[in-house]
Amino acid sequence: MKNNTAEKLSARTGPVQQPDDVLVIGAGASGLTAAIAAAREGARVRVLERNSRPGRKLLLTGNGRCNMTNMDPVLPSAYHSVRQKAEAADLPKQVLAVFGVSDTLRFFEEIGLMTQERDGYVYPRSGQAQSVLNVLLAELEKLHVKMKYQAEVTGLDYDPDEGLWTVRTDGWAYPARQVILACGSRAGLAESEKSRGADAWELVKHLGHTVTEPWPALTAMHCPDPDLKLCEGARTKAGVTLSDAGSGAVAGREEGELQWTASEVSGIPVFQLSRFTYGLSVKKPMLLMVDFYPEYSEEFLKARLMGLFSSCREKESLSRLMEGFVHARLAAFLVKKAGLRDGFRPEKAEETAAVFASLLKRLELTVDGVRDFSRAQICLGGVSPEEVSAVTMESRICPGLYLTGELLDIDGPCGGYNLQWAFSSGMTAGRAAGKKSREKPKTAE
Repeated sequence: MKNNTAEKLSARTGPVQQPDDVLVIGAGASGLTAAIAAAREGARVRVLERNSRPGRKLLLTGNGRCNMTNMDPVLPSAYHSVRQKAEAADLPKQVLAVFGVSDTLRFFEEIGLMTQERDGYVYPRSGQAQSVLNVLLAELEKLHVKMKYQAEVTGLDYDPDEGLWTVRTDGWAYPARQVILACGSRAGLAESEKSRGADAWELVKHLGHTVTEPWPALTAMHCPDPDLKLCEGARTKAGVTLSDAGSGAVAGREEGELQWTASEVSGIPVFQLSRFTYGLSVKKPMLLMVDFYPEYSEEFLKARLMGLFSSCREKESLSRLMEGFVHARLAAFLVKKAGLRDGFRPEKAEETAAVFASLLKRLELTVDGVRDFSRAQICLGGVSPEEVSAVTMESRICPGLYLTGELLDIDGPCGGYNLQWAFSSGMTAGRAAGKKSREKPKTAE
């Protein structure tokens, strides 16, 4: 193990106890799935969770409806890695080839959950994320998996002589043959909820793993334009393109409903593009170009505006006229961006139509940041996928340590992709850890 970290634990809190076959840290989607998989292999399993209840983030997904997965036929290719290396990009493909969408749906059907598909998005038939959590917990109870809540991990050490891990919390030390780290990321964690224990990424860094600095993703973008306050509360369908302000290189394009606040633009299209702002704090700002009419050309819009202006009276409100094209609050913002007084001038009709047509197709907003971790759905970055086996999710550096879900530098778009990765990586790690735990002789009672 790197950096001489494979050393015996010098002190343990609490009495010595029989080691668990598999100890899972984290009772989220990947952790609960991993615990079930390991227990089905005949392992004695324990789950430690820092919160007072399990599945906190699982209950928030899909606005409480839980978008479990996606029927996208090319789903495995939708995942990203900040490191952008071939093996990193291939890890989700290899894992999902063994436990993919159909396997996930079959697993949940087996434990009593009915699902339904809506335009490729899969939800529990009940429409409640709580149903997903309930069936997972019921299965864990049937398998006699031990659950320990309000157990914050403060340390993790390996004894190569005994072949045992020791997971330390504030009040106890848990020996285990195999450890599955499924403790998620900082995403969605408010400042007041931050753990008193060790950060999961700090734990694996201590053990010699490479960790790419995390960054909030699937979140809103911040725009410093002071006039954006005019748009607060507006919603509109549009196409959006994110590009580097310096080079003009396009990072990505999306289309869908946008939501506007006094300082941010959000909505699924923006969430999808937010991953490309990685490291924005050390780069030049980016530009978000909004196309309110991706289905129409600029020439078509100019002609429609000229037709409207042909019957307008002098000094008629331009904001009111533009309300026929965009949300009223966006109309006022566009007039401001056009640099025009809010009164129609017949002699300027063609010039005014050209300006508004251009803004409707290419409204440029400077982006200088994204929301913080507490308001992000996921994190980018994490443990390098190259340091994990795609067959078992076992660390290539630390024997008997398995990494799942958001802890790894793997992320997917909105629409159930990230939960699918949690289920797939958790199931893979649990099966492997459960099988491996049986290969070693049990210690005496």
